[in-house]
Amino acid sequence: DTLDDVQEGCASPAGVESRLDEPGGAEGSAAGAFHSYDLVMVAAGSPAGRTVYAAWTDLRNGAADVFLRRSVDGGVTFEDIRNLTAGTAIPCVAPALAAVRDPGIGQDRVYVAYQTVVGGLRRIVVQQSSDGGATFSFPASPADGLLDGGGSNDSFHHHLAAGTTRAIVAWEEMDASGTTRRIKSRASPDGGVTFAAERELTVASGPTPGAGRPVTVVTGAGRFVVVWRERRAPAVTFDVFSNWSDDDTTPFIAGNERRLDSDATDQRRTSARARAPR
Repeated sequence: DTLDDVQEGCASPAGVESRLDEPGGAEGSAAGAFHSYDLVMVAAGSPAGRTVYAAWTDLRNGAADVFLRRSVDGGVTFEDIRNLTAGTAIPCVAPALAAVRDPGIGQDRVYVAYQTVVGGLRRIVVQQSSDGGATFSFPASPADGLLDGGGSNDSFHHHLAAGTTRAIVAWEEMDASGTTRRIKSRASPDGGVTFAAERELTVASGPTPGAGRPVTVVTGAGRFVVVWRERRAPAVTFDVFSNWSDDDTTPFIAGNERRLDSDATDQRRTSARARAPR
């Protein structure tokens, strides 16, 4: 193209370090004053990579908040900190980020999912932005952004992925006994305006799954793909499984499940990562 490195937002060769939790706007703190952790970062924009989004858990305000900063010059400078969880005294931790350029609106669609912690139980919340991260809000449905079923179940190890107008959040759900761990998900067909009903991935696992740590992608064709690790009885070590769906409402079926690792059962422990090309 005709753009030089500066116009494309490329960092200078020398580089200048930035501390993202330093004071910026109404938030931020002096170095070493409060813990800032759980950092995640993604890039989108036009041209690709020009806009960078960074989020983290921050203890500046007492109970943990989720902070976000945006860069519109490829990470050279960052705008003021935004507290995405202002107004709640509930601890909010472990943000996950996804961002994708939507040519239909000429903006990035940005999603952040995080955990709230009440009474020792974790729940999964999602917010979305359709204006390139300038503003964030809960979906129209569920209006409070809570994706999991709640009750006595503990939901954690969530993962988030997005396509042009589709998004999915998957998480690990442990029952009150601590012996059953299922993979659950909710997907959006409309850029995060609504998230369809909860669906279970561990449909071929038997009555007491030992599944966890899901990883999600949305393919270029809009397919939702989820992989996870699972200790499926009678095995005593983890294997890696996948399942997929082409829409946001049809239940995942056992016929679409695949075991991805080729080793013999109980040969070794496994972990999973997934990525969809843009």
